Amino acid sequence: RVIAGVCDGDLTPIFSTIEDQDADEFVRSQMIDALVMIARQRPELRPEVVTYLESFPSAENDRSEIVYGSWAFAVADLGLANLEQQVREAFERKWISPEEASFDFFQKQLRMALEGGESPWYQNSRNTRPIKSAIDEMSDWYCFSETLFRDQQMHPAQGSTLPQFSGASFERESPKVGRNEPCPCGSGRKFKKCCLH
Repeated sequence: RVIAGVCDGDLTPIFSTIEDQDADEFVRSQMIDALVMIARQRPELRPEVVTYLESFPSAENDRSEIVYGSWAFAVADLGLANLEQQVREAFERKWISPEEASFDFFQKQLRMALEGGESPWYQNSRNTRPIKSAIDEMSDWYCFSETLFRDQQMHPAQGSTLPQFSGASFERESPKVGRNEPCPCGSGRKFKKCCLH
């Protein structure tokens, strides 16, 4: 979100990060998400983003499932139906983990983007609002708010700024979902890459 917010129009550093196989794969996948935000916020840059996504499956020795998964769902969210066959091949070659998502789920998101302008799952599973000002971004955070200050004045903690707990046990309303288990929302992706994300 910061990268999308501060982008000056030169996408080369973002492309370089995505292609850097020594970079963390989660960082690389987040750069793909930044490209989607940029394409949506700055229509004049969309053609360059689309051209990059069209040529993306080029590094034969780079098979990061996380990076390829982000690429596929960027394709879906931007409604790039011309890349559907390339995404199908990526799923068939297992470049995208079946635990991550299924090709059917990708197709559903692509169709929704073509009909409604965006993939609802993609937009809901990520915060897609670029950060242009750290102050504006954090002004709504409780830990920086006047409400916290008032709460601390009314209920001073005994030598701690942490919330005080009664010690009563906590009971779950639903079964625990592990990070690597399928997400209960039905997306077909792992919990850690879907609603936990």
